Amino acid sequence: MLFVAALAGVLAAYWWIVSKYGYRRAKASIAAASKPFYERTKFLHSYPFVMTAYLLRKRRHWNEIVPPLWLSPGELMARDLELYITDEGKNQIDIAFIEGLAKSRDDTLAIVKKQLIVSLLIFVFLFSNYLAINTEINIAGFSLKYAKGIAEGLMLISNLLSIYTLLLQSNVYLMESALKFLIGTVVPAELKQLYQIRYFPHEHFGGYTPFNLPHITQSPLTSSLNKYTAVFFLLILLVPAYFIYLYCYLLLIIDIWSAARLGFWSRAIAIYIGLSGICGLLFLLITRTKLRYLDYSVNQEIELLKQVAPENVNARLQQIYRRLNADRQSMIDRGYLRP
Repeated sequence: MLFVAALAGVLAAYWWIVSKYGYRRAKASIAAASKPFYERTKFLHSYPFVMTAYLLRKRRHWNEIVPPLWLSPGELMARDLELYITDEGKNQIDIAFIEGLAKSRDDTLAIVKKQLIVSLLIFVFLFSNYLAINTEINIAGFSLKYAKGIAEGLMLISNLLSIYTLLLQSNVYLMESALKFLIGTVVPAELKQLYQIRYFPHEHFGGYTPFNLPHITQSPLTSSLNKYTAVFFLLILLVPAYFIYLYCYLLLIIDIWSAARLGFWSRAIAIYIGLSGICGLLFLLITRTKLRYLDYSVNQEIELLKQVAPENVNARLQQIYRRLNADRQSMIDRGYLRP
């Protein structure tokens, strides 16, 4: 009924306008009245699409001014050291410095290895008792037997050791990145491979590529065999071992949660260990993988220009931000942005 009444009202109003102004004038009057509503509806419908396109253009223009760089911490360090060696540190970096840095790396690695051994012993002890194999553990003269609360305590200790181990390993990674860059820069080309084998034996799969005998090379079959053997070795040894260890460790956490031998504290420790594991994984990613950096070289250019030719600073700023400003002004003129 309401729809019928509204329709009747619209028809009555239309008939009144036609009878008063005539058909053509009534049609023009209705079109003029409905034009603002049509324009506003069109504006509202197009707003999200226009703004999305504008933000994408703005991001593209800004990336041209401040280009993003994807660099790992090691690559960032290499860029920084490259500037130092070519300027102030040209005579400061030598073989003795490399040997000292390698010694510090080895000392830190020794601590890491001891902590890994302790964590591995704790893991073997807990998992063997999880499988109902009664074992004992002896660490630093202390002998432990499996009892109530031992699993929670050892898991907590192992977790704290793992956090500290991650911190040390991140420092080892930075020292190794610096060593690799310095070996590639300071050491003579003929000795680079020997230094790589000396300081990074875990990254060298045997074999030797001569520097002074470039005419002697391996056959394609031997080269392919070496490469695929190394890849197969890594896939078979490291990847399954990692996932097996992760699966068994999750079983221990689930056992602590489900058994709840200490009640609330058992579950609190299980939650803490799980959250620490997630944070540790994130920490490992941000200290090893490529991260997004922004190159603000344009700021240095402007600062240098202020000192050399300050009268050209405004012209250079207009040149840099011309496309951004023109695009924004266009959006203001079209009504999509406020001044």
